[in-house]
Amino acid sequence: MSEVIPIAMLTATKCHFFYRQLISLLLAKGAAQTDILVLTDGHQEETSQLASIFGLPVIEHRHEGEAGTSTPLNAHFKFSLFTAFSTFSNASKVIILEDDLIVSPDFISYFHQTAWLLDADATLYVVNSFSLNSFPTVAVDVTRVRRSQMFPQFGWMVTRDYAQEILHFWVDNSDASWDWDWRLHAESVRRGRHALVPEVSRSFHSGSSGAHINGWSQALIFSNMIYNHDPEAKLQNLHLLLADVYADYIASELRRSKVISMEDGFNPCHMETIPEHMCLHTYPDHAFDNYEGVMQYTITDITPHTTLYAVACPMSPYW
Repeated sequence: MSEVIPIAMLTATKCHFFYRQLISLLLAKGAAQTDILVLTDGHQEETSQLASIFGLPVIEHRHEGEAGTSTPLNAHFKFSLFTAFSTFSNASKVIILEDDLIVSPDFISYFHQTAWLLDADATLYVVNSFSLNSFPTVAVDVTRVRRSQMFPQFGWMVTRDYAQEILHFWVDNSDASWDWDWRLHAESVRRGRHALVPEVSRSFHSGSSGAHINGWSQALIFSNMIYNHDPEAKLQNLHLLLADVYADYIASELRRSKVISMEDGFNPCHMETIPEHMCLHTYPDHAFDNYEGVMQYTITDITPHTTLYAVACPMSPYW
């Protein structure tokens, strides 16, 4: 731990989720050396008392917006991000953590291992702990991190400089047509920058209700995801994630790959490259987790494990 990276825990009415997350966070390596700040949306007596038992400071955000709209979340994330940097005036980075997550035992270590990349590469804007495609069929390597055009999601780290930049682009409370994360992902704000995303998540979405998640999606999608349980996981080949190096790396990977013929009637679930009994079973809703139109999957049902690259044609410059 070469620098101070505080964690801001955001919570509202789900005290039981906050408690469950707090326990998993305090069991993570490095927790005793990490500053933790609790930020509640509105007055939450139970959460405040619980935090006091653990000696954690609590800052209350005056609730904004009407229930059922995007405004409360947008406002609370904005308040929390900038309050965290104001509270920890010497920190150059903070980690934002939503309350319906369980974190890996190397959650803190993961961010400390990747923190230098945010300083070294201006084309990166966030480090995520969560991967949309952290499913047992397509993810296995806990040492691997990828560049992606993903938005900040479910446990993420940003720099002070980036936070100061996006203050001017945050969703206004009068605009209920945007969610804060989609706004930051908009090209006019993101400006071609990438996120870092682990192949295997360092957080697990354990909620059952929220602004965009219900019990059905939790049971069908998020509950089937995997997250790392190894407290000693060490990330590998982080130097490859620098912008120019990664671009060359992906190009070399594609050049040496076997091309799957896209003939009429092609079905990727019925061919020898992918086992017949298994489709990919990846995140079904959208494909934002890609690098310049290239999506990566580790096919775990093949020995040795094989990487499948899906290249969007003609959108991707690699097609």
